[in-house]
Amino acid sequence: MPALPQPVRDPSRHTQIVTSPDHGLWGFFNQEKTAIPTPEEDYKHGRAWSVEELRHKSWEDLHKLWWACVRERNILATQQIERERLKPGYGESEAYMRDRLVRDTQRGIKHALTERYYAWQEALKVADSDPEIDLSGGGPAYNPQTLDTDEVATRDGHPQSDISKTTSGNIQQPETSKQSAVHRQEL
Repeated sequence: MPALPQPVRDPSRHTQIVTSPDHGLWGFFNQEKTAIPTPEEDYKHGRAWSVEELRHKSWEDLHKLWWACVRERNILATQQIERERLKPGYGESEAYMRDRLVRDTQRGIKHALTERYYAWQEALKVADSDPEIDLSGGGPAYNPQTLDTDEVATRDGHPQSDISKTTSGNIQQPETSKQSAVHRQEL
């Protein structure tokens, strides 16, 4: 049976390992690429995003933020494994608080997306009952019905006869208003 290889104890004889700075596994470490940050470094972080702030974000922004949170939780999990292995005696409470804030942000993202989903479902119910909306995909989604001018008796509290219409259907100001505007320009 062949002998097992022996470790090289002399540092001058160690093989130099070159890794790419863009290697994917560096994503499991912080920017300094250290296994365990100091408690001060671990304590330097922001707060969780509130649901109110997340409601104003686009789908793409929420998607990016979700994966930034996943990456941060992977870094924290890697650091926790190193803490258990090395037993330095510090950093557990700071890491726990940081992880809780990241989870709160993720919970807020889920909450905002759930609200959007329910709003979409309600909009679909309203669209199904509206004859001007066609969501079948066979034509335009919105087909406004033509407005019959005989059916409209008033507009903004004014009788229809007070409002002159052009041939294109655009509503113009009554003549008295035009005369007032011309009079103001002359002054």
